[in-house]
Amino acid sequence: MGPLKLSGALPVALGIALVVGIAIGAGAAVVVKNGQIALIERNHARQAARDQAAQLAQLRAAQALGDGLTNDLLAARAEADQLQEQLHAALSRVTTGRPCLGGGALRLLDRAARTDLPQAAGRADAADAASTATDTQVAQWAGSAIHQYAECARRLDALIQFNEAPQ
Repeated sequence: MGPLKLSGALPVALGIALVVGIAIGAGAAVVVKNGQIALIERNHARQAARDQAAQLAQLRAAQALGDGLTNDLLAARAEADQLQEQLHAALSRVTTGRPCLGGGALRLLDRAARTDLPQAAGRADAADAASTATDTQVAQWAGSAIHQYAECARRLDALIQFNEAPQ
């Protein structure tokens, strides 16, 4: 009978061993899973820190480029303003101040962007004869238009340089 008793205890012992094995295996799986999760979280945190550092460096580079372009624009504007003053002074010396454009032409130029321009008259109105632009004023206006165009071109060039800079 001895061997029969052992054989009856054997399934119970195997059942207990199985339960203990499952518990140990489950505990080990939880430990391994938690370790893997912690590793993933550390790697994610490291990558996020690298990404932030790269973005900060990119932002600082863009700010430095923008500051440099702004300073260049300010210096170019100051130089252009000085040249504009010299041009206006020179134009005053080389022009005669004689009438150049009558009042009708001046009114048309003031409204040139509008679409409801009147038809050209065959002769000047009396009201038009009172106001005229001299050759000096027309020359200075042209010089100012050139100055404003150059300033616009400088600004657009700076924007293009900023946007074409490597990111």
